[in-house]
Amino acid sequence: MKTIEDDEWDEFHDAEIVDWKRVRSAIEHENELTNHRLTWILSSQAFLLVAFALMFQASTKTDVDKLLLPFYRYLLAGISTIGILAAVYLSSGLAAAQRQHKQLETWWAKREKDASRHPPICGNAPQLFLKLPYHGFPLIFGRRS
Repeated sequence: MKTIEDDEWDEFHDAEIVDWKRVRSAIEHENELTNHRLTWILSSQAFLLVAFALMFQASTKTDVDKLLLPFYRYLLAGISTIGILAAVYLSSGLAAAQRQHKQLETWWAKREKDASRHPPICGNAPQLFLKLPYHGFPLIFGRRS
């Protein structure tokens, strides 16, 4: 019976280790996509919030031409709509990354025969505000009134 100490053992030919590395690599990729998407949502919402605030401030000045007030209203509505659409769009990407992450975890759990042989494939998903999953985070921006 061969043991791990044998000179002939090679991690690249051990199917379990190769599968663990493949799944771990795929999970790292999904986490990187999640990071990028969260950065995009925070950056875009910050930019749109500043644009909204500046336009709102400009529309409330006393020397604003009355003919420009409808233009400001449409512009503010447009900025708000773009913010909501961006939040919904990026939320769908975050949800897709979470689904892929779960599929990888499930596949590994079915594949793994001895849980003590390998480190955990990933940690627990973060929860924002009580039970809000992280892919629901952009929806907070979509609920502006």
